[in-house]
Parts: sequence; C-alpha cells; structure tokens
Amino acid sequence: QEEIFRNAHLINVEDAAALCLNPADQFLYLSLHALKHNLERLIWLVDLCSLAARWKPADWRVLIARAEVLGQKMQLYYILFVLTKIFNLDLPAEFSSHLNDWKPNFFERRALGRRINGRPLSNMTQLYLISAGRSLRERISFVKETLFPRPKILRQIFSDAPHLRNSQLYWKRFLQILASFKPD
Repeated sequence: QEEIFRNAHLINVEDAAALCLNPADQFLYLSLHALKHNLERLIWLVDLCSLAARWKPADWRVLIARAEVLGQKMQLYYILFVLTKIFNLDLPAEFSSHLNDWKPNFFERRALGRRINGRPLSNMTQLYLISAGRSLRERISFVKETLFPRPKILRQIFSDAPHLRNSQLYWKRFLQILASFKPD
C-alpha cells in the first residue's frame, strides 16, 4: 500500500485537494472492482474504456508492467478482452500482441462471453477470475477468505444481528451463499 500512496497524486475536486491513484493503479483497481462484482455495471466498463482511450503507448507499457508486479496480468487480460469486444477499444499494436498471444480457456471464454453478450455472470465467477494466475494454495486461501471472511467482516455484512456468536455468523453466511446460487 505504501507504494500505491507514494505514486498517487493530488487533484482538485470542488476546491478541495483529493488523492488520486496514478492511471495504471487506477485502471487495475477499477478492473478488480468490476471483476469482484461480476462486471455487472456497464458504467464501470465505460469508465475503464474512457480512461484507457486517451493513453499513449508509454502508458500501456506502464500498465502491463504494473499488472505484472501486482500479479494482476490475467485480470488485466480479462478486462481488456471484454473492453475490446464490447467497445472496440483500440489497443496499441505492441499491447494488442500481448492480448492476441493470450488464449482464454473454455471457462474464461464462456464466462466473459456471457458478459460480452449482455448476460450476467454467475455469482461465483468472480472467485475464478480474480484468483487466476495464483498458485493453488493462494487460490484456496482467496476463495476461503472471500466466502467465509473473518468474523469482523461478517459482523459488517450482518450488521443487523450484532448479538450473533461467530459460529452463528458463519452458519448465516453459509445460508447466504446457498441462496446466491441461481440456475442459468
């Protein structure tokens, strides 16, 4: 986080100073946010496309380097795949070749294709897309923490029930997850 803040810059918002992420970090974090929410809001994709549309080749090089440093290369490819298909985002030739060399697997094609065709992604798709490119151990840890976060987080999710014990919170979370599975 220190590096993210060190690379941020001040902007003026309604006559007040606000800290803004550098463009590469902004793009990557907006991408992760969109993936976390199954790419459900078209406006998030529009924001990403608008941000990238005015970039120069040097900006794209910084983006790919930053994605590699943060271990977010696959997530970047997912977002760019969707943006190029929905909005015909024009990528610089050198970056386009990176994306052309990447071949989504069956699950990735199916999941991203659903969104490209205007259909929603399943609620569990995010677990696969966000954890892509990680080791099996890291993926299991991510899935576990996402599905069953620490009690402190569960208390925020279920703020209407502060009296529940930790075991009750986890049971409630389990039922919430079951309810989220909807047939296609």
